[in-house]
Amino acid sequence: MHNYYIEEIIVRGNGRKDASVVFTDGLNIITGPSNTGKTSIVKAIDFLYGAKKENAPFSIEDTGYEKVEMLIRSRIGKFSLQRRFDENKIVVEEILRSDTRRLYGEYSARNGKMTISHFWLSLIGIDNTLQIIKNKDFVRQTLGWRTFSPSTLISQNRIDSETSVLLPDIRQQTAFLSCLLYLLYGDDFPDSDEKETKEQRKVRRKSVTAYINESLSDLYEQYEVAKSSLSTSHSMDLKKSLSDMIFELETVENEINAALKEGKMVSKEIYAYDQELQEANLITNRYQKLQTQYKSDIERLTLIVDGERLINAHNDHTASHNCPFCNGELGQTEQTNYIEASRAELQTLISQLADLSEANNETREQISAISSKLAELNSQKKRITETINAELKPKATTLKEKITDIENFIGVTQQLNAMQEMQTKLKSDLETLENEPEDKSPVYKPKERFEVDFYTEMTNLLDSMLSKMSYKPTEFRNAFFAKNDFDIKINGNPKIQGNGQGYTSFLNSVVVMAYRHLIFTRAEYKPSVFVIDTPLLGLDERNKVESQDSMKENLFRYFIDNQNEGQLIIIENTINLPTLDYSSFGVNEIKFTEDKNNGRYGYLYDIYN
Repeated sequence: MHNYYIEEIIVRGNGRKDASVVFTDGLNIITGPSNTGKTSIVKAIDFLYGAKKENAPFSIEDTGYEKVEMLIRSRIGKFSLQRRFDENKIVVEEILRSDTRRLYGEYSARNGKMTISHFWLSLIGIDNTLQIIKNKDFVRQTLGWRTFSPSTLISQNRIDSETSVLLPDIRQQTAFLSCLLYLLYGDDFPDSDEKETKEQRKVRRKSVTAYINESLSDLYEQYEVAKSSLSTSHSMDLKKSLSDMIFELETVENEINAALKEGKMVSKEIYAYDQELQEANLITNRYQKLQTQYKSDIERLTLIVDGERLINAHNDHTASHNCPFCNGELGQTEQTNYIEASRAELQTLISQLADLSEANNETREQISAISSKLAELNSQKKRITETINAELKPKATTLKEKITDIENFIGVTQQLNAMQEMQTKLKSDLETLENEPEDKSPVYKPKERFEVDFYTEMTNLLDSMLSKMSYKPTEFRNAFFAKNDFDIKINGNPKIQGNGQGYTSFLNSVVVMAYRHLIFTRAEYKPSVFVIDTPLLGLDERNKVESQDSMKENLFRYFIDNQNEGQLIIIENTINLPTLDYSSFGVNEIKFTEDKNNGRYGYLYDIYN
């Protein structure tokens, strides 16, 4: 089985009878008079290949038919493709063995991430998004089904082409040839990088030059700003100035560190003396409390001694010890004497108070000495702090700013020199590029990439086929396939020389058949369906030459003999169709009669001329 073939094409419309044509996987000939819808079948196929909706096979308004469906069989299954004539969406359904359907995918005809091209390419084994070279500068584009499908579907308006029937218009030729190379050899030339065009070089040169000039302008401005921030002496020898300043900064920072260390030591001393002062003040307070206590005790003892002395003096002067009421003699009470004890205790307290006063004086002297030392240390700390904050740190900051300025200046100067060198080099490169001969620029030439035997085999096929088909037997000497034209030449001359529309159409049909044979026998990826609309266009009875009948018959015999190369759909007018027993060769012949009373009038039902 071939990769795929078209099984049926159905055109549908609301209230209209389905118009259907059924195909086999071999040779199918659709014949009938003009204007019976033969060409619309070709358009329907192309429409489901992804043609624009403006190229729909029928007008909804004129015919009432609205959409087309194509049934295809392939190695991976049976599918239905459906598209309305006024839409770009193509719905693909997979038809299972039970004739049930499931959605396979919805595709866009031409644009978007998922186009119908993905589906068709998958049928011949191309599943990935492939980039092919599209012009001489190695620029690439995505390989699409429609990149090469015009070489397998030859419409009536191309069959009599005076240029190569295989090649599309000039803008698409390189992409087609790259695509054909991939179909034949599976080679997309991955090592061929895109080249810069002359126009691109001019744009790049202009933009790069503008960028460099703008960068240089900015650098010059930065240079002047940096230069103005430096003194004259520094600007004379920047490296020496930088070295001296760095050394001076290191010295200042060392001085700052030494001052900070000294300040830390002074702070420790201040803390220690503060502790001593607090202890001395505490002792003084205690001494004052003891002094107060001792004085109070001395006053108490003095009072006791004085009272005792007064009592004794009174007793000594009393004359009688009789009772004042009865005049009886009273007994004398023994009196306890506290004077001596109090005097002893008083002497002790006076002695202790004297000692305490002496100790207190010593402590006060100690407090005075500590306070003097603290005042000295605090003054020293203040001087250190002022030296650091008012002298050393500002000096260090100034040096750092100057060092930064010099470093920036040196950096900007180095950048400026580098940019000047860059500009010089770029100008040299641009001059070299501008004066470089055009032929030194690499150019992609796809026709040179085909293997030699491709052209040889095409030549042998064409020469053999035309000889067997009795093409102008009295004039024909040889045929070959010209690489430059990618087309047939007869007797060394272009095909149109001495030939009108009919012979040109005939020769183009032969070229397509040779191309089909080469695809079938040589290609890695094989399109399996070929369509030719009116291969005998122009070879009608009005200009009939005696050898034409043999040519026509031999061409159609070639179609019959090579059915094994895949599905072939031929559209031909009844008047030109050779008289052969097609059914005996297994040919599927579809006839339109343009007669309401005889056979099928045309492709669509109830549509008449």
